[in-house]
Amino acid sequence: MIRKFTLAAAALTLSALALTAAPSAVAKGHVYKAVPVTAMAGKEIAIDDVLWSCTADGCTNATANGSATRICALVVKKIGKLESFHVDSEALAADKLASCNENAA
Repeated sequence: MIRKFTLAAAALTLSALALTAAPSAVAKGHVYKAVPVTAMAGKEIAIDDVLWSCTADGCTNATANGSATRICALVVKKIGKLESFHVDSEALAADKLASCNENAA
């Protein structure tokens, strides 16, 4: 009888842990996209120890962490001025992009 109770308690505890861990396990970061003035198609670039993949449509990354303005500043220092910068398909405001481009390499 005690053994059944112990097994049931263990199963309940594991179920509770699985439910609390699930959201963080599936949480995704932001997707960043930078469209440089000078095409970078076919290149992979390390920016702040994170690899960005570039195609004809721009350079993307889904593992960088930080505010849009911080990531934008890191990108322009490495690859130069940008035509646009997006976080999760939302464009960085024109004034913030202009300010970001002032830091270009």
